[in-house]
Amino acid sequence: MPPKVNTEMRVWVALDYHTTKNAAQTIRNFQLHFPNSPPPSDKTVKNIYEKLVATGSVMDQYKGHAGRPTSVITDDNVAAVDKFFKKTKQPTIRKCAAKLNLAPTTVWRILHKELDFKAYKVSINQLLKESDIAARMTFEAEMREKLETGVININKIWFSDEAHFYLHGFVNRQNYRIWGTENPHFVVERPLHPEYLTVWMGISGSGLIGPFFFYDTVTGERYKTMLENDFFPAARTKCQIDGFWFQQDGATPHRTTEVKDCIRSVFDDRIIALGFTSEEGGEIAWPPHSPDLNPCDFALWGMMKDHVYKNQPNNLFELKSAIENFVQTLSPDTLVKIMANFLKRLDLIPLMEGAHFENVIN
Repeated sequence: MPPKVNTEMRVWVALDYHTTKNAAQTIRNFQLHFPNSPPPSDKTVKNIYEKLVATGSVMDQYKGHAGRPTSVITDDNVAAVDKFFKKTKQPTIRKCAAKLNLAPTTVWRILHKELDFKAYKVSINQLLKESDIAARMTFEAEMREKLETGVININKIWFSDEAHFYLHGFVNRQNYRIWGTENPHFVVERPLHPEYLTVWMGISGSGLIGPFFFYDTVTGERYKTMLENDFFPAARTKCQIDGFWFQQDGATPHRTTEVKDCIRSVFDDRIIALGFTSEEGGEIAWPPHSPDLNPCDFALWGMMKDHVYKNQPNNLFELKSAIENFVQTLSPDTLVKIMANFLKRLDLIPLMEGAHFENVIN
């Protein structure tokens, strides 16, 4: 990078490299974006990005600059940071640095390397009503009874769900800051109406069925068509309908009369779903607002998105291919472990008195 490089160029390099993870590609992109400026070297691209990650700024921290003096890690500093984070309500690195007159990077290093602190995201769950908690407790009791008596085999439940996979990520403007000596006026462009695929999967301890894709809003009719044309034939081919149970959540398209009749025609009363229980009482009511119990939500979608977005697909075709490729990578052992995780979560329902428990196990 030439010595007289402005802030806009540095910010552009850092953000482009964050996207490409490829210095050579960032250099090529730089030449297109700044055709009249010499491109940075491979090393400079990486240094600018690492500087932004480490210090929150793309600018060089020159010796002798005004501001807080360079701080070091000492036993006293470690003890002071430890006390601050244990005694202060809603502590942050910035507050701690200001209070103790330490550099934010020093506080960060003390937390991570000396005190072994970790930054945890706040778990946001939908508020459970008393009726929801009661439904979760009832679900646990019914599932437990059927599993212990052999009516249900844990590896013979088709858990199912849909998820949106967006082609482009989104920028949270309130949490996204660019530090520099001048305003770079940097704009991240995204489509007004982002492209995405809606993916449906069935997962059991015996295998996977899907992915099946919705290219329009999921309606009851489209959902029923997918079940009849895709899921049921695939399950029959695998000989995985007889003795199997079918689970789904309470999304509106799942609960039309036509969908209910369609599922009952194949699985009879071996259904775990919201709004399906009949007078005979054969089905099990799926508790509302309980993604922490669905293997698709607590395991499958997270693993799939980590894999799919690792190489940042450029169009819907690449996105679809990445999703399909991921499904091929899941081993039978992984599926068995996911079902074992479901059983552990079932145990937590009475222990947590029906409340959500993601904040306990994550």
